[in-house]
Amino acid sequence: MGCPGVLSSGWRAFDIRRSWLPYSYRTSRGGSIVKAATRISLMLLGSLAVSSLWALSGPAPLGWRWTGKVESAPTARLAVSGDKVIVPVGRRVYALDARTGTEVYSFPSGGDADGEFRTDVVIAGNTVVAANSNRFVYAFNRDDGVKTWTFHLGTGTARTLVANETTVFIVTSDDRIVALNADTGAKAWTTDYQMEGSQSGSAVLADGQIVFYTSDGRVHAVDAVTQRKTWEMRLLSVPFNPQPAAMGNSVFLVSGDQVALVAARSGRTTWVLRLPERIVGGVAVTARGGIAVTERGNVYAFSLDGRQHSRTPLELGGFVQVPPQPAGENAIVQMTNGAFYLVDPSSREPKALWEYTTLPLPGTMRKVRSGDSGGGGGGNLGSGGGGGNLGGGGGRGGGGRGGAGQGGGTTTEVEVPADYVAVMSPIVASGERLYALAEDGSVFAFGRDIGVDETGPSIEMMTPPSGSAMNGFGNLDFIFRIEDQGSGLMKRSVTITFNDQVMKFEYVPAGGFVYVRIRPPGSTQEGANLPLSDGYRTITVSATDWMGNVSEKKFSVLIDNTLPVTQERVVDQRTGSGTGRSGPGLGGGGGGG
Repeated sequence: MGCPGVLSSGWRAFDIRRSWLPYSYRTSRGGSIVKAATRISLMLLGSLAVSSLWALSGPAPLGWRWTGKVESAPTARLAVSGDKVIVPVGRRVYALDARTGTEVYSFPSGGDADGEFRTDVVIAGNTVVAANSNRFVYAFNRDDGVKTWTFHLGTGTARTLVANETTVFIVTSDDRIVALNADTGAKAWTTDYQMEGSQSGSAVLADGQIVFYTSDGRVHAVDAVTQRKTWEMRLLSVPFNPQPAAMGNSVFLVSGDQVALVAARSGRTTWVLRLPERIVGGVAVTARGGIAVTERGNVYAFSLDGRQHSRTPLELGGFVQVPPQPAGENAIVQMTNGAFYLVDPSSREPKALWEYTTLPLPGTMRKVRSGDSGGGGGGNLGSGGGGGNLGGGGGRGGGGRGGAGQGGGTTTEVEVPADYVAVMSPIVASGERLYALAEDGSVFAFGRDIGVDETGPSIEMMTPPSGSAMNGFGNLDFIFRIEDQGSGLMKRSVTITFNDQVMKFEYVPAGGFVYVRIRPPGSTQEGANLPLSDGYRTITVSATDWMGNVSEKKFSVLIDNTLPVTQERVVDQRTGSGTGRSGPGLGGGGGGG
């Protein structure tokens, strides 16, 4: 008796219109599929046990930051191999010392390539393989950067690279899979595999199968040895930037609001789990469980047997940059507003174990579309920080993926100091360290064994200036900037008091802005505070970073309600730029904690 979703051709599918799990379907040994799912979850746990022994388990300080020359924002995943971090940035691939960030060598050694390295680099044995937009694939020795071979792809460029110990598989823009011997660059397959459809997102290798999505709503598995299609699954919805997640002999796939555990070799669906919202890209799976992130920035945790998931999400707000990534027993979620979060997937109430916002280098500018009323949208980095398109950021509400937020009124393009740099490529965890490649070409390296943070967060009062006198009954905003480059600001640690009165506030990771809003009686604005009566106010701002360093700073203002309501000028003390009293743009969304 067939199970639901199995087509007459033998292809598998799971339907996003209804969540089905064939409980009556029996395994070849007579057990129910629920029991089979439990056995598989135990096998998955076993496959991760060794890799989780020395893994990132919580916050870590910034150890070093290195920056390369970029023409467009890097989206390729860097690779960590032994004592080196291999980074594709612009027209070169750099090898950095994993502990210090010192540049060991760059490839090509004689000068820039005539194209950009835009795809993930892969390492097979001691060979690094990197594809360039000039249609060449290059291989060089991991230790010294000496070129070992090159291969021209012909009419297409590389979209995705995956590799095993001996072979590199290249998915091309003209819908082929090219297999090359990692040592020699010779073709491992006599003829290229012609795909049925255009590959979308990322591909993975699992149990000898190359698994990938196509834009026409299918998932394919191709045997890496026989070059034959093993199975195909039809979907009713392909997520944005889809990424299969491999674990052991299985892959986790996403369609709409559902997650499915599928055997990589047979395509057999073990279970399907429906979540309350549509999922972005893919899931991150670790020994503790998995997490999925929705289009609204909500994080749900689920168990490896597919039988449980969190009912209340961790609400991060804003837009997700890439699908979540595993980091030891935890997972990383990256946002378009420069923030990333380390999330524990084991709890029914997922929580952020760490949050960090990647900040720009001094002088980094960003081109944004700005309305007459203020807040601009996401845009391009300008001089001082390299190029690159951002998704989201800027005015309240932010922009969509790859888009830009928009303020009110007419819009013009202006150049403003950048408040953050987004990490647009997947963050990579290696042991107790974390490596993030940002849009300005910077690599941020975190680790308790490579960094020390003994300095608390910086606190600035941007508007009104400390010592000012003002009317306390108008629409008044107190704007602060709180940042910590060492280990990140712990959002939940922030407290703001006016004399002894605890104030409500809004924290925005993009730029580290904190807004205390004073509104007239009867205001319906969420998070607003009541008007201020006459008298001096001592404003005390306290914040703690993730290494436990505490900062406290005091400011003062005089409230005189006989004064007229005025428009204050916001001056950014870090950059010297000024805007109207409404303050800087609010970025792509608030943060969770």
